[in-house]
Amino acid sequence: MEKLTDWKFPLFIGILLSVLYVHYYSNRAFVELDIKVTQITWFKIYWAAPGKPFSEERMVRVRVRPEETHYRFFATDLRKAERLRIDPHQYEGVAVIKKMVIAQDGYAPLVFATGEDFARLRPLDQIIYTSMLEEGFHVFSSGGDPNLELIPSIQGKPPYLRNTAMVGLIFAAVFLFFTLTASLRDEYKFLPLFFAVILVLIMTMSGVSAPDVHPDEYVHVAASKYYMDNWLPPRIEDPAIRHTYSVYGFSRLNNREVYYFLNGKAAQLLAPFKLADYQAMRVFNLFLFGSLLLMVLRSRTKLLLAVPFLISPQVWYQFSYCNSDAFAVFITFFAVIQVVEPDSLFNRFLRRDRDLAWIGQLLLLGLFLASLVGLKKNYYFFLIFLGGYLLWKAFVQYGPRDRGPLFRRLGWIVLAALLFMGLRVGIDYWVNGLDRADKIARMRLETAAPLFSPNTPLKKMHFYLYRKARGDSLRKLVIDERWFGKTFRSAFGMYGYFTITGTDVYYNLIMLAAALFLFYISAAALLRGPPSTKLLVLLYFGSMAALIGTSLWHSWTSDFQTQGRYLFPLVPMLSVLVYHARRHVPDAGFRLFLVAMFALSVYSFVYNGLLLIPHASVGRVL
Repeated sequence: MEKLTDWKFPLFIGILLSVLYVHYYSNRAFVELDIKVTQITWFKIYWAAPGKPFSEERMVRVRVRPEETHYRFFATDLRKAERLRIDPHQYEGVAVIKKMVIAQDGYAPLVFATGEDFARLRPLDQIIYTSMLEEGFHVFSSGGDPNLELIPSIQGKPPYLRNTAMVGLIFAAVFLFFTLTASLRDEYKFLPLFFAVILVLIMTMSGVSAPDVHPDEYVHVAASKYYMDNWLPPRIEDPAIRHTYSVYGFSRLNNREVYYFLNGKAAQLLAPFKLADYQAMRVFNLFLFGSLLLMVLRSRTKLLLAVPFLISPQVWYQFSYCNSDAFAVFITFFAVIQVVEPDSLFNRFLRRDRDLAWIGQLLLLGLFLASLVGLKKNYYFFLIFLGGYLLWKAFVQYGPRDRGPLFRRLGWIVLAALLFMGLRVGIDYWVNGLDRADKIARMRLETAAPLFSPNTPLKKMHFYLYRKARGDSLRKLVIDERWFGKTFRSAFGMYGYFTITGTDVYYNLIMLAAALFLFYISAAALLRGPPSTKLLVLLYFGSMAALIGTSLWHSWTSDFQTQGRYLFPLVPMLSVLVYHARRHVPDAGFRLFLVAMFALSVYSFVYNGLLLIPHASVGRVL
């Protein structure tokens, strides 16, 4: 019976992969497209069943760019589609389709290469005219939503024999893999390999990607570069730092994130290597993830806490270029280690007798807490969560007599943090005077682009700003503009300035895997865990709801930005939940979800991120 039980898991995996293969590959059409556009846009294919209208729920799209002409992607099962609607571009102007092939296993392909072929496409809306020229099929549009209709006529039958053979190969591969990797079946043996793979991918992205292709990297580089030669914060109105101001009229040098100081000093150490500025400024974040890898190699506790880093390629992406979000994720994760791990500096401080070493630990912890408080405002939710977790520990892991000394020592840490924070604020006022806030406001007026300037009338400002004041309802943002869906996508694999995206299939799969993973560990903790663990589940979901709600409110009332990185404080919060829930979660399911999400994340990072990000020339790197 034991041997039979041992093979239930690979049997389940074989069935799952076979179903996914038949559904997502064999029973779906594959599109090969050669198209020339004049600007970055979307190419879309909609489908409608008999008696049904076209809708956004039945659509596939691919991001097309002027510098690239060939695209390949999956669509739908042509047997279920009575009509197809093809939207070649989303701008007023021309797009040229040189060739398009829509093929499904077992059926004759639909080929569009000649004028006779393209004549089967019937113009619907916003098309001035079409013309077949030497370069291809030209579509001239009068607006941003031109579309054509196709009535597909397919001939053939499902490839039953090929599908049977492929399913057999899938089962053989799964059972062979399961047999050969028996020694690595323990997650504490194979998860470190995953982190090593991630580090290689991050280093590759950092090395091959060109400058100025990652979100706001230029302002992060400029702010970090200032601290290569300086130790004190700059004068706000100093012309030498004017280039550090963004289009919003803000400079990263005017906030109190310690990242820019540390990154600047790290880049200064690399000066003898003569790296390009943008490359030198990326090394510090590589060092941070390398440090994370070393930590998980040394400790099972740290490895389990680091599990959330495996499930999203967007987190990895932050470590590949110069930005402060990677540092924020790292330092909050390190804070979780300090609170969770029994032998950490923090927990040793709570137990240690007062002596000279105790004072040194107090100052280090105070400086660390001050650095946490200096992070971006969305990380305040992590601090609230961390405070709630410390209260949880006080009442679950400490007796009544021990709580008083615990709270007193926590109070000492807070006082030490206030000392360092006061020192930082005092230096700021010493450099810039007591009217520092007024100077920041004046510089915003001077440096902000017209679309983002407070002096610009609301109607002439960027249409993403102050949506509530413009009269847009919250429902419009959530339903019509799909705030949740866009935010999720940008948290699980969007690269560059959010112009490099994956397929709908990828996002649907990773959304399903993420939702099931979170539900799985939460349900296990609620059903199998003690009341104290149930409280942690409530603390996590309460913090998550508060953070997501605040991000949505900010998009509505201030700046409509569907950026998943704003939700990254959930990563270290999830570390705490995974650590305490793991003992209640069945091994097979836990490992299945981790492997699935890691595999999907690697696919996104490689095939969407590394392959499509603009690459640096050898001369610029060297």
